[in-house]
Parts: sequence; structure tokens; C-alpha cells
Amino acid sequence: MRVGFKHNGKSHRVDFIVNTTRYTDLIMIAKTSKDLEVLDELKDTDAGDRPIREGIKQMIVKQLNLDINIDWNYDGAGYGFNLDMYGIVKKLK
Repeated sequence: MRVGFKHNGKSHRVDFIVNTTRYTDLIMIAKTSKDLEVLDELKDTDAGDRPIREGIKQMIVKQLNLDINIDWNYDGAGYGFNLDMYGIVKKLK
């Protein structure tokens, strides 16, 4: 999955590998070391990695058309996201 970011007037594109675990529905991990370097540059701000997580979340929501929650407790490599199961249940009713 490719996600675009804007930082200091420049556009950056980062490729991610999508994975899952038992406790986190979606995990987005930088595909290459070059992508990881871009992410390190992007989170070198006062906001930290929050804009990165929000940008990834927006792209997932756009592609899946489902509500997604950022998994702030995910402490592995990359960024964790969970499907909003209550939103899915509401859509199924």
C-alpha cells in the first residue's frame, strides 16, 4: 500500500507492507529502509508520528470504506490499526 505525505512543501510517498496479528487487525510496516528513512524524517516534528498515523488511517478508510481506529497500544514495528466493529455491526443491521 502506498501513502502520500506532504512535509515542508515536499511530497513524499511511502510504501507499506500490510500485516495482521492476533490483537491488532492491521499493521502497516515500512516496506524498505528508504521508506523507513522518509518516515523518520516525517516524524521529526513537534507532532511526532501522529500525522503519519492519521494519514495512513485516511488512506485505509478511503480504500476499505470502513471506519478504522488507531491502535495507540500497539508497540511493535510499524503502526497498528483496528477495525471499528461497532460501525461494521451498524452497517449490517
